[in-house]
Amino acid sequence: MRKLISLIALVPIAALLSVHAPLPSLAQGQPAAADVVQRIAALKTKGGSDAWDEEVEKILLAAFDTDKSGEIDKEDELAAIPCEVWDTLDKAIRAGGGKDASLVASYGIAPTGDWSGDSFGIDEKLRKPAVARLQVCGIASK
Repeated sequence: MRKLISLIALVPIAALLSVHAPLPSLAQGQPAAADVVQRIAALKTKGGSDAWDEEVEKILLAAFDTDKSGEIDKEDELAAIPCEVWDTLDKAIRAGGGKDASLVASYGIAPTGDWSGDSFGIDEKLRKPAVARLQVCGIASK
């Protein structure tokens, strides 16, 4: 019983609730990458699943959709997504989908092929800048 209480004491209640607390948008000041990463990492749904996509979309749009269009559809919105967030997405997809799953392969964030980046709110017209961003973050080559 003491071990259980010790474990519970290590997890602040605020951290448990933070997955659903609103994130400030870029219009209010860019959220810290750690806030977005924490929310994505805290998701209980399987990385790469439809349910996970929906949750990630809410997190990304709340943080980076500055014009509230319902999509990340501007280059400045896309550029504001830090590498730590892209890396967290990639790791969650790999953990949920097996050896062939990745952000690039599973979502088509590549120069050609089927595009599924819209599954978590990224407009296909941003394909080229998204591919470039992943390359800068070292994810396109993984």
